[in-house]
Amino acid sequence: MQSKATLIYLALTSLSVSQVLAQQSSFFISPHVATQGLGLELKFAPQPGLNFRAGASVLNFDFNTNYTVRAEPADAKVDVDIANAHLMFDAHPFVKSESFARKFLLTAGAGYFWRDGGKAIATYNGDYYYEGYTIPNDMIGELYGEVHWNKIAPYFGLGFENPLPRKRVNLGFALGAYYTGKPNAEVTGTKFLEDSENDEAEFREQVSRLRFLPVLQINLNIGL
Repeated sequence: MQSKATLIYLALTSLSVSQVLAQQSSFFISPHVATQGLGLELKFAPQPGLNFRAGASVLNFDFNTNYTVRAEPADAKVDVDIANAHLMFDAHPFVKSESFARKFLLTAGAGYFWRDGGKAIATYNGDYYYEGYTIPNDMIGELYGEVHWNKIAPYFGLGFENPLPRKRVNLGFALGAYYTGKPNAEVTGTKFLEDSENDEAEFREQVSRLRFLPVLQINLNIGL
């Protein structure tokens, strides 16, 4: 009697899953907001728990910050310009679970950055003192820095998303990082700062640690 009940339960469960799968879309369009910028993805789910995503993101903004040039305080204006096309693979390791754990996913992929860096302009806050001489601010000049990362960067991350969505619209969350490698940095100067070899070495040292592009993403999945 117990074995018959088990068979009936398995049959009903299989029927329920089949109905869910019949209702589930295989293709989604997913606009997203992320630390890597605004973007759009097309997602294909060949089976529950497996997704392939192809998309692009664009990030462009500028900000002001403080910087040290030759041990003296300076103001810096930074312009970040990053854009990428990416291909991702998502896997839900606990897709058969009945708990919240089934929404957990692991992601691996890569991005191609057709815009891959940023620029900065540094100017002194005041006069510059050099070997007992005072150099007025308007004679010091400016430093122009430029940074570029690798064009191709692998990505690894995790997230939360319903692998069996019954609604046409659902939310997803992702957390991960691109490994962009050691950046290439260049510095040029004007006027008194024209000889910028030491400044370039210092600049390279400071940006050499920036080898990861973190990603915190919220995406809206719309079934097609």
